[in-house]
Amino acid sequence: MLVVVKCWNLLRPWDRQYRAGDFALSIEPHFYHWLKRGVVLLWDPTIGTGSWLLGGGTHPRFPVISNLHLFYPLNLLWLGLAERQHLISYSALLGHHLFHYGLAGAFTYAYARVLGVDRFPATVSSIAFVFSGFMMAHFNHWTFVDTVAWLPAILACVVRADQTGRLWWGALGGAALGVALLAGAPQFAMYNAFAVSGLALVLVGRRASRSLDHADARGRQSSHGRARRSRRDRGSPHPRPRYWRRLAHVPDPGRPRDRRVDDGPARSGRGPPEASRRALVADARRGV
Repeated sequence: MLVVVKCWNLLRPWDRQYRAGDFALSIEPHFYHWLKRGVVLLWDPTIGTGSWLLGGGTHPRFPVISNLHLFYPLNLLWLGLAERQHLISYSALLGHHLFHYGLAGAFTYAYARVLGVDRFPATVSSIAFVFSGFMMAHFNHWTFVDTVAWLPAILACVVRADQTGRLWWGALGGAALGVALLAGAPQFAMYNAFAVSGLALVLVGRRASRSLDHADARGRQSSHGRARRSRRDRGSPHPRPRYWRRLAHVPDPGRPRDRRVDDGPARSGRGPPEASRRALVADARRGV
């Protein structure tokens, strides 16, 4: 809605203003005209004696490197369907361009939500990105905006992959980066790749730091347990073996079977083995 208000002078049906200069099309109507008829043009006969249409560098009237934007999915759908008799209307191009501003705002909002930001701050962040200096200064360069609009989506996929540990989020982010490369401004797609690489390095470093902290904590716990057991063993003159628990209750031959010897450390199993054996032998001799 704010994008419509900002560009109302370009959308209103009366006294409408038109953008000139780089906000224009060149080979796109001709290419999509033949593409809809099953012909993929690879050669441009309008430049001198001819040149490569794809991968051949800059095309006149609008500097689109290698013309990769011809295969950009949204261009194929929007501009390809809008082509009529080798022509694409100005309104179709303007609607396509403003749609990418809305797409950039939605991706930024999603990225902020992935980072744990509440709804209102996430909305403010999306507005700040859409109306940033770059997005407003390059309004006429529609391929620049189409490329940079995918950056928040790629970052959101990388952060989501780190949070969930699922590889398909990373694959989705790579697909979004590939789509941004086809948007028509490879130099800005390279900047997107630099930003994503920096974020990925930060996330990997943070995960490695957490792993080291967990390993140190486990090491401290194990060393504390070993020290505690060592102090306990040093405090007892005869460390009790594990089977000593079975001798905690020894039946008395001179008493009923349901009674147990529990009147002394030597008889209850809390003393050393030799003392317990001597006490039992003495009781047997006395006939207790």
